[in-house]
Amino acid sequence: MERKALILLDPDRQYVERFQEQAEKRMNFPLMTVVFTGWEEMREALPRYPTAALLIESGRWREQSEEEREWLRERGAPLFLLSRDPEEAEEIPSIYKYQSLEEILGRILEGIEKLPAAGAKGRTKFLGIYSPLGRCGKSTCALLLAQILAEREVVLYVNLETLSGLLSSAEPENTRSLSDLLYLWRRPGREGSVLRGAMGLVGLPEILSPVVNPEDLWELPPEELADLLREIGEEDAYDTVILDLESGRNPVPLLRLCRRILVPVREDPLSARRLEAFRTYLQQRGEEKILAACREMVLPLCAGWEGDLSELRSLRHSPLGDFLGRELASW
Repeated sequence: MERKALILLDPDRQYVERFQEQAEKRMNFPLMTVVFTGWEEMREALPRYPTAALLIESGRWREQSEEEREWLRERGAPLFLLSRDPEEAEEIPSIYKYQSLEEILGRILEGIEKLPAAGAKGRTKFLGIYSPLGRCGKSTCALLLAQILAEREVVLYVNLETLSGLLSSAEPENTRSLSDLLYLWRRPGREGSVLRGAMGLVGLPEILSPVVNPEDLWELPPEELADLLREIGEEDAYDTVILDLESGRNPVPLLRLCRRILVPVREDPLSARRLEAFRTYLQQRGEEKILAACREMVLPLCAGWEGDLSELRSLRHSPLGDFLGRELASW
């Protein structure tokens, strides 16, 4: 598994270089140390690293806008401020800059165990892929995003369509399906993790195949399905859960879970009217947060893939793969 990173930002180049050099010599320190002296430099590079913790010089933190601070919180890793004053009081946990490296690293490892992620409740982020339009590349986009994110994170892809055709493409016969999970979740007297035995590996997304029988979802209220997915997120087994949502069902309870929602679109007049109807519906429901989380995009064509999961890697360096890689880097 790829080592996770401690991200250090401090304008003192001599300090960060010495910090990195000495930290890498500590054989008992499990994280690699990645250092930056400028906020923009860190912002551009951060999506490339699976991040265990962030250590930001307190002056650099205070001079950022609230929008920039929120962007960093959304990375979903414990956040510490590196302070020049041992008595400095901050809302965010503070570590005195000029103590021994052993004490700093010890505080970080202790904090990782005790502190929640810097973002919303739980470490797991939900990314929704949804469109009111059909045949717009939604599932291809979702699967490819799962593959790209899995290069640096632990990712679960969940297909929430009832007749997706994906199940027949899943190579291992023991691949778990959403039907299996629903059965376990509803079992009387269930205790412990609903996703017991999750792979939890960087490098390959775990795929939760769609339901075996459409009735498993048709007869399930969307609110109950959202409760199941929320429970998966609270287990913190994954950095990101990607939800591939079906257009024919009420998406609102599921979209509320998502920090970001990618909406593949087409540019013909009928599609434009359907998209406008979707926006109007959300406004009438008072779902402003969902609207703000949506990002509409026209996807590049992905010729050469016929829907076989074993051939999905061929799209990683296609125009679609490059497009989605740039999109992720902009977050």
